[in-house]
Amino acid sequence: MTGQIVKRNNAWIVRVFAGRDSKGKRKYINRTVRGSKKEAQKVLTAMLREQDQGVLITPASMSLREYLDLWFRESAKPRVQEA
Repeated sequence: MTGQIVKRNNAWIVRVFAGRDSKGKRKYINRTVRGSKKEAQKVLTAMLREQDQGVLITPASMSLREYLDLWFRESAKPRVQEA
């Protein structure tokens, strides 16, 4: 897997390649690190390790409204009674 560190103003952007979407466009997982380049390298190493282990969480394209509706239907509604 590949990753990169990019300098942006007073921070570092750590990017890890996460494959391609259905249209063939590249997807990346980004994290911002404020500090030294050495700290950014540590974050990149950790992200690549998580990706190799299969535990790196990719951001969902679900909106907050969609997530909360799903959560309410699946988790909250079965356990809560109407007053």
